[in-house]
Amino acid sequence: GRWEARVFLGKKANGRPNFKYLYASTYREVLLQKNNYEKTISLKNTQLLSNALFSDAAYSWLLNSARHWKPATYMKYKNCLDKYILPQWKKLYVREIQQSTYDRLMEVLLQQLSGSSIQTINTIISGILKYTLNYLPVKCTGKVSEHAKRPLDILSDNESCKLLTYLDSRNDLISIGIRLALFSGIRLGELCALTWADVDLDEQVLHIRHTLQRIQNRNRLPEDSKTVLYIGSPKNKRERSIPLHPQMIPILETYKSRYPASYYLLSGTLSPVEPRKMTRHFKKIIKCCGIRDLHFHTLRHPYVKPTTKKFLSFFKFEMAISLRAFLCFALLLSIKEGPQFVPSIW
Repeated sequence: GRWEARVFLGKKANGRPNFKYLYASTYREVLLQKNNYEKTISLKNTQLLSNALFSDAAYSWLLNSARHWKPATYMKYKNCLDKYILPQWKKLYVREIQQSTYDRLMEVLLQQLSGSSIQTINTIISGILKYTLNYLPVKCTGKVSEHAKRPLDILSDNESCKLLTYLDSRNDLISIGIRLALFSGIRLGELCALTWADVDLDEQVLHIRHTLQRIQNRNRLPEDSKTVLYIGSPKNKRERSIPLHPQMIPILETYKSRYPASYYLLSGTLSPVEPRKMTRHFKKIIKCCGIRDLHFHTLRHPYVKPTTKKFLSFFKFEMAISLRAFLCFALLLSIKEGPQFVPSIW
């Protein structure tokens, strides 16, 4: 008898996998052959790619890595690459990328971009170089200085009162959705993807299973639209359940009985409300309330700090949500029924 090993070489023109077959009389021998053959291929690819233009290596990395990413992530990386990196490095060879090359690029980009965008660019550069060279010849240390960071926008107590008063006087699904975001801290795309099946009134939790985004159409034909609606898993591919605030439960109980479980929460139909349409609704509402121009994501900011601290337990995170929701409710109550006692929270 003999042992057989297969090394994947790619796909044929017909889409079928292409393998290199190796044989030996023992398992140990065939495994050694396989490892040596893979090292030889890796070395050849590294030598070939290091002599390639950075732009060619970058697009090769994108195509080979795309299967591991969500479509929105792929388009985000491609757009950053095309807009910020390739205009500076398009004519460079991979072997020419040194620390000084990276530092010059950062000198330009740090004047234009936020810390989040710089972090994305660092991810792209390190990914391309590791894929091409099997090591990282530069230290991607560029980051926005602390004093240059924008302050975090958070609704003031007065603004929360105004918004809650307005939402309390409306009975439409859009207003309920905004109040739900204010009391839970969910993202805009997650709110737009909610169906009534995600509202669990028995357990009194909200299940976050999907997110809705409008992204560029990667495989667009001339007659196709430039963008498509995409429903995928939440950020970091992590589903979660959020406790519902007691004030939301009777409202949701009233409306849930009116709609089938498969209908979207914001529209009450089988068609979702798009994030950009929801943003327009939100902007119109805060303008009516006399609130400064804010992004919808501002509703999430009171919850961001507690959730990004790794040492905090889920219990502490739940407390942060409950405290925020309680303060919002107490402020609304003080408007309706006069001043109320609200405990100080330090």
